[in-house]
Amino acid sequence: MTGSLCTSCVDLVAGGILDTPDPVAPGGSIARIATMSNAGDISTAVLGPASAQIWVVLDGTYETLGTYSATAGFTCTDGTVFTLIVVECVGDLGPGQGVAVTVNSTASGASDGDVLYSYLFADPSNIYPEGTGSGDEFTDANNQVTEATSVVGP
Repeated sequence: MTGSLCTSCVDLVAGGILDTPDPVAPGGSIARIATMSNAGDISTAVLGPASAQIWVVLDGTYETLGTYSATAGFTCTDGTVFTLIVVECVGDLGPGQGVAVTVNSTASGASDGDVLYSYLFADPSNIYPEGTGSGDEFTDANNQVTEATSVVGP
């Protein structure tokens, strides 16, 4: 790495979360598309296969998880941590490549006036620690995004 340019490194970037609809009605369906890309100039496979990791996290108090999928050959699983729903997807990204994860849910526990938060984490397990080696990530500062979805009653 030199200056503020990523050379001979991985840089996983949490691109954003598109939520639709926003606002959502109580009990309504929500689709979220979360993106992550590798802004580095080497593949994430430098540390082995399926080492790029992305999480989409929802609050199970207000939402029920539906279906989910990912592009770019990533595979996904889901689990819960306390009341949080975690959709975890893993795969590999070459330089300049990205993945889109679609997560569908229902605002089953939400009421008028609530705000539903979703979170996107790139490299949440810190597989690529911030540093200067070929298996390191350029910066961790761009690894998290939060999106708010308003709940509006009929």
